[in-house]
Amino acid sequence: MDIVPIGDQALSVQFENVISPSVNRKVHRLYEALKKEQPAGIRECVPSYRALTVYYDPLQVQYEYLHDLIHHVFLRMDEESEASMNTYYLPVCYGASFGQDIERLASENELSVDEVVELHSSSSYFIYMLGFTPGFPYLGGLDERLHTPRLETPRAKVEAGSVGIADAQTGVYSIDSPGGWNIIGKTPVSLFNAANDEPALLTPGHLLRFEPVEYKEYIEIEKSVNRGEYSIRVEEEGET
Repeated sequence: MDIVPIGDQALSVQFENVISPSVNRKVHRLYEALKKEQPAGIRECVPSYRALTVYYDPLQVQYEYLHDLIHHVFLRMDEESEASMNTYYLPVCYGASFGQDIERLASENELSVDEVVELHSSSSYFIYMLGFTPGFPYLGGLDERLHTPRLETPRAKVEAGSVGIADAQTGVYSIDSPGGWNIIGKTPVSLFNAANDEPALLTPGHLLRFEPVEYKEYIEIEKSVNRGEYSIRVEEEGET
């Protein structure tokens, strides 16, 4: 672990220079440990793939003190048992109705549409971080057979809930936004709601699986979501 200054109001806690679940979980364990510690002067902590950026008020806390504090928090954290990992199950309706790019993506990868759905929904994806838009999950674990370049010309609007593939990544649009990912399906579940105590549905450091649903079931889930009656299934580590 290295701690380096970023100007006079932030520092970066950096781990191994690789993208891997084990490294990313260190980032999020430190993030949670600092939240629990609540050091005076810290304004915000922002986790990414392999680093945690800590923004602080230099009038309340000095860099040297914060550097040493984070180091000690990390050492204590390293002695603790690692938190369990949950799996979120997100319903997705694949196909032409919501996945305007799925047939082309299948053809380019010499697959059938059914094979695309099977490959995409059979993996467990590690949630590295949230970003790009509020609640958008950066996921690791996409099958190499589904790797597909981004669109040459991004769309001006991609609807919230759209499930897409871009190069070696897959993700879910959390709000309506421009985007250049290949859209293969859509979930009726909202990934971000600013009115909730926890606005983002997903938590980094855990797993996500996509569950295929037919159009009729999608509509029923959407109605339940709109009534505030739907919750996605979440399994804790060790459950069957």
